[in-house]
Amino acid sequence: MLDNHKLLITVVSIALIGVLALFAYSTTIKPIKVDLDNIDTTYIGKIVTTNGTISSARILSDNSLSMEIYDFDTLSNLIVYFPASAYENWNGGNLTPGTSIEVTGEVIQYQEQIEISIASSDDMVVLAGPGFINYDLWTIMDSVELFDGMEVRTNGSMLDISKIESSGELVGTSFIIY
Repeated sequence: MLDNHKLLITVVSIALIGVLALFAYSTTIKPIKVDLDNIDTTYIGKIVTTNGTISSARILSDNSLSMEIYDFDTLSNLIVYFPASAYENWNGGNLTPGTSIEVTGEVIQYQEQIEISIASSDDMVVLAGPGFINYDLWTIMDSVELFDGMEVRTNGSMLDISKIESSGELVGTSFIIY
C-alpha cells in the first residue's frame, strides 16, 4: 500500500500530465473556415471564420457592438456580436456599412437567431474599407437597397437611353446597362 506522500505525488503527476495534454491538444484546434451562407444551427458552439460586408452596425447600451454582415453574392446575412471588452481594444479601423471584414468567433444562438460572438479584438480583420469593394453589376441589382448610401461605380454599355422629365424639366435618365 502507498503511503500518503507517494499517493499525493502520483495524483499530482497524473493531474499535471492531463493538464499539459489538454494544453497541447488545444493548440491544435483551429477555427473552421465557413462561407457565410453555410452557417446554421449545426455550427452552434463551434469556432468559425467567415467574412462579409457590414450592412449595419450599432453600439449597444453596454458599449458592445452589434453588426450585421452580408454576403452580396449569396444574399446571406448574419449578426456579429463584438463584446465591450473586445471592442474597447479595437484599433483596426472604422466599422461602418460597406466595410468588408473577416471574423472568427463562436457560433451562438441568441433569441432564436444565429450569431457569431467575437472573443477578442484580434478576431476581426478589416479586408477592405467602404468604397473599395468590387461587385458584379447583377449582384448590386439583386440587392440594390443594401447599397443605399454607398458610392457605387460600374462600367458597361448603355442602351435605350431616355430622358425622365417632370413638368418639362429634366429629372434624370433611364437606361439599360450591359
